[in-house]
Amino acid sequence: MKKKVICSFLLGLMVSGQLVGADYIKPKKDKKTGISYYDLNKNGHLDIYENPTLAVEERVSALLSQMTIEEKVGQMLTSLGWPMYERQGNTIRLTEQLVREIEEYHTGSLWGFMRADPWTQRTLTTGLTPALAAKASNMLQKFAIEHGRLGIPLFLAEECPHGHMAIGTTVFPTSIGQASTWNPELIRRMGALLLMRQVHRERISVMVRYLIWLVIPAGPE
Repeated sequence: MKKKVICSFLLGLMVSGQLVGADYIKPKKDKKTGISYYDLNKNGHLDIYENPTLAVEERVSALLSQMTIEEKVGQMLTSLGWPMYERQGNTIRLTEQLVREIEEYHTGSLWGFMRADPWTQRTLTTGLTPALAAKASNMLQKFAIEHGRLGIPLFLAEECPHGHMAIGTTVFPTSIGQASTWNPELIRRMGALLLMRQVHRERISVMVRYLIWLVIPAGPE
């Protein structure tokens, strides 16, 4: 069941126009059926897992049947994201580490691609501004889709326990401060605002957002 859910979500990412980006992945039209699809594995014809008219279960099974053991294991890997790029001024360059992650390890996820703090050593001059985050993320996904054998994009996981930990974002109180409000509705509104601002800020692929919740069983005294 878990495999089915994960693969269904992955398949949804792979055929999402928002994810693959009209700027660098253009849909094709199958000559025989007239179906528009993304040729993710670059073989020139419509594969079952690329066919948006088929049932999700059928497409997932077809995708899994084409994946090697190494590719399946690689999809469970999550590597640190910030070493995958270098910034010089407003120019972003993808690094050789990213090449290895995609072509050798078949990595499925990156954590903290946009993160900037003393630990990552990403600063206002070396990290990603909101505009550069969108640019770099699209470059990243373009490389993953074009150089991965099956065209599988990356999950991007970012840490958002009290605001997205990146340049140009809004910072909220930390988890203990949030819990001290005793106001679940306020925290829900904070989470909704985080989601909205990230969607409008990066305008990129689906992203996993880490949140930390402090559960206190007793009420305020």
